[in-house]
Amino acid sequence: MLLGTTLTTVGVLVGTNGPMTALGVTDPRTWSATDRVSDVVPHLAYAAVVRATLDGFDRG
Repeated sequence: MLLGTTLTTVGVLVGTNGPMTALGVTDPRTWSATDRVSDVVPHLAYAAVVRATLDGFDRG
């Protein structure tokens, strides 16, 4: 489950931060360590819930 959550987190980060970076809304290269952590934590929580939900469907 850890690998699935990690891959889902990366996908969510790219899917949300990618367009904002491309549009010039934000630039992750200028973020501090605190900024990065505050960005990753909610995405990680979201990914964990998504993975748990998908895993729940597999058991049925």
